Amino acid sequence: MAPTNEEKPTQDPKKAGSGEDEEEVVDEKGASGQASKDMQNVSKYIADFDSGVDKNKLDEIVSSLSAINKKQKDEAASKSKEQEKIALPKEEIELVMKEFDLSKPAAEKALRDNAGDLEKTLKALLA
Repeated sequence: MAPTNEEKPTQDPKKAGSGEDEEEVVDEKGASGQASKDMQNVSKYIADFDSGVDKNKLDEIVSSLSAINKKQKDEAASKSKEQEKIALPKEEIELVMKEFDLSKPAAEKALRDNAGDLEKTLKALLA
């Protein structure tokens, strides 16, 4: 005879709502427990890693790298200013443009990179 609404089979209060066997609940707890244990291990690793970094040394390194970067930028800017002072004959610029099929700014840069020396510029462009 099929149970009616009044005759529902009683369930164990521990299993109420889950509808799962006891073994499956244990497996979930086991997997959940393992995941929890793994997370604790990861947390400990991160805590150990963070404590191994000396923030003062890190700040020193960052500031020294910033100083080196600034110095390199300053040197490049001063070199660029020095190169702009080099007088370049129009004929040499046109020769480099014509022979190497370069734009005027590219030809001027090539000449300036070689201190305005046409021979060095031609050799550098051939290499």
